[in-house]
Amino acid sequence: MASFVSVASFVTRHLSNYLHFKEGDYIFMTTIKVKENEPFEVAMRRFKRTIEKTGLLTELRAREFYEKPTAERKRKLAAAVKRTYKRLRSQLLPPKLY
Repeated sequence: MASFVSVASFVTRHLSNYLHFKEGDYIFMTTIKVKENEPFEVAMRRFKRTIEKTGLLTELRAREFYEKPTAERKRKLAAAVKRTYKRLRSQLLPPKLY
């Protein structure tokens, strides 16, 4: 139980602003259950891995600064063009081998 308290206190002190995000009307909170006699480093690694899988950090970085609607449209258009070129490149025939 002591290890859970230490992880919980670390999380509340250092990561409290990063624990939950809102998607639609639902609030998701990333949590882990610390196993008995589990080292703090292992629990922290598992916690970081779960946050990475949820995409929380990328969402936070995207929302860190305000992005103008025109800049957002421009970024999305550039991503769409990049995806299209990538798809076309994979469909092209290989170069001649002579």
